[in-house]
Amino acid sequence: MDLLHAIKVFGKVVEEASFSKAASALELSTSSVTKTIQNLEDHLRMRLILRTTRKVAVTPEGREYYAQATRIVQDLYEVERSLKGERNVPAGRLQIGVAPVVARLLLVPALSSFQSLFPDIQLEMSIGERPFDVENGEVQCAVTSVAPTSSEVAVDQIGELALVTCAAPQYIDHFGMPHKPSDLRDGHIVVRCAPHERLEGQGLLLDQDGEAVRVPCDCRLMVSDSDVQLAAGLAGLGIVQLHEVAARDHFAAGGLVPLLDAWRPAPQPLYLVSTAAQQASPRVRAFNRWVTELVRDPLAFGRISAGPAPRKLRSEFGNNAPHSLEQVWAGMSTSFMERSALGQASAA
Repeated sequence: MDLLHAIKVFGKVVEEASFSKAASALELSTSSVTKTIQNLEDHLRMRLILRTTRKVAVTPEGREYYAQATRIVQDLYEVERSLKGERNVPAGRLQIGVAPVVARLLLVPALSSFQSLFPDIQLEMSIGERPFDVENGEVQCAVTSVAPTSSEVAVDQIGELALVTCAAPQYIDHFGMPHKPSDLRDGHIVVRCAPHERLEGQGLLLDQDGEAVRVPCDCRLMVSDSDVQLAAGLAGLGIVQLHEVAARDHFAAGGLVPLLDAWRPAPQPLYLVSTAAQQASPRVRAFNRWVTELVRDPLAFGRISAGPAPRKLRSEFGNNAPHSLEQVWAGMSTSFMERSALGQASAA
């Protein structure tokens, strides 16, 4: 059995969730794909895929095998590219872990620029408010506010996320406007977001002149997703602490009102996490440099930058280097205006 071919076929079946679609993508017959998977399962002595007349389901063992085997295939491609003298050209599959607010409000709006700069990189983005296991290969790099504890990974703080305390107007109408932290003890309710820690019995963390103040509060709802916390705040279920970039539009629309501005919580660090081995990959280096420059661009997020600005990408990737982010954002704005004008013309 050609094991490398079998791994490629298995990976395509997992990605397409269909034997027939995988066969079509690989220009093989469905029976050939089925036979290859059967041979691979016999070779491994384990079931990788559960087949029914309606769907294809990957077993837990199959998912683990897929994650590890596809990385091996990608590494083989890297070796081949290196031998062919293409070592510094970013290409291939890149798995990244991203915090939801960063994915939704920063990366996705700018992703077309990354794709135009590095068209040979296929991104797979895992979204979560949790630590990503970069060390063991869950993803190849992560953009997260959760600092890993392992000493085996490289952690760079690339920015900060400003936080703001706020509530819906209907909540304030019912419970009153708090003017100082001690007011929160008088019947106010807080909605917390704690994706990776338990915060029962802990209060709302505020800050004044660099001094942290924890105020005991009545927390009747705790969620594990910041978007759900935002929805709870808009519904008037309690006071919430949100990323300012996520709350800004709701302040303008009147759906939320900022509270205790003199006691703003300290900004949340934003980390870029990878390992030394992963940083040897051109595609990982390309993404890390791109996202670092993006985060530090004032047009992108309006956040406080941390650390020195990175070197220009052009010095590392030669003719494959991207434009400056000012050009990228200007191009995106121009493209948006052109599409808007086209839509208005069509409507007319």
